[in-house]
Amino acid sequence: MSDHYHPLGDWAFTRADCVTLQRPYFQRNLRLIAGNEPDYTLPWDDNMYLIYPSEATPDWKKLYQHVKELNAISNQDSQYKIVYVMRRAHKKQVPSNPNEIDPEVSELGKKQCSTLQTGFERAITQLGLPPPDVVVTSPLTRALQTTQWGLAPIFDSSETLVLEGLREKVTGDGKNKRHSKSWIKEQFPQFDCRNVDDTDRFGATYCDPTNEEPYHEVWRRVYESLAFLFENRKRDPVVLLMTHCLVIQTIQREIDGWDVPEEERKSKEFYVGEAGGYAMIIKGERSRVSSI
Repeated sequence: MSDHYHPLGDWAFTRADCVTLQRPYFQRNLRLIAGNEPDYTLPWDDNMYLIYPSEATPDWKKLYQHVKELNAISNQDSQYKIVYVMRRAHKKQVPSNPNEIDPEVSELGKKQCSTLQTGFERAITQLGLPPPDVVVTSPLTRALQTTQWGLAPIFDSSETLVLEGLREKVTGDGKNKRHSKSWIKEQFPQFDCRNVDDTDRFGATYCDPTNEEPYHEVWRRVYESLAFLFENRKRDPVVLLMTHCLVIQTIQREIDGWDVPEEERKSKEFYVGEAGGYAMIIKGERSRVSSI
């Protein structure tokens, strides 16, 4: 776990290993399954990945019931959620130019969205995967389109929220800057954009090509997004996050306790394949002790 891990506010988040379940759903060493090689990623799988792959096939109905029971016996300051962590589909390749912002999903990405949709449909109908109560997506176009084309056709009854905190790490490169809130609302009117800033303040802050958002700021906004969900969506035990590679790596470091030493992480990163994902259980605990 990185040195940055600490409660940034009222909530603290940890990975929840459901030790009361008899089957071994969890493996602890991510280095066994993911690395920085281009073809050594976590792609889509019919069973998804319940934190880390194991030989046991997940019993999703049993797991879902177990999480509901955990919430039923927990006090008002503790919650458990099944969280699907998804990476957006392949984006169009654009020149490194601060004026060319927020690329769309590529033709390859559209095919990945179709595979994503098929995979989720099969997982729900054949494996008993619980659909998300709420879908939460990054405001970048490639994430919004992956949500629209890969998820919305099968999760049309799920509310979709757009949260600023799930966007990719911001750099001076235009690919990680976004369009205005009004543009997003016009292009994706079915999504809830109430929590999106009118203008891209992150992009404006890191507009210099030599400047980029520091890691601790990425973690802070990811943390704030989780805190928002745990505070405001208490009745939703299943959440889907549509986000980006560096945000997923941040979740791995700060919540999953990825055990690669800090000094090695530049050469050993955790990657999820495009339009791929895995599942985890997050426990949120809210402190009543004032930090002042």
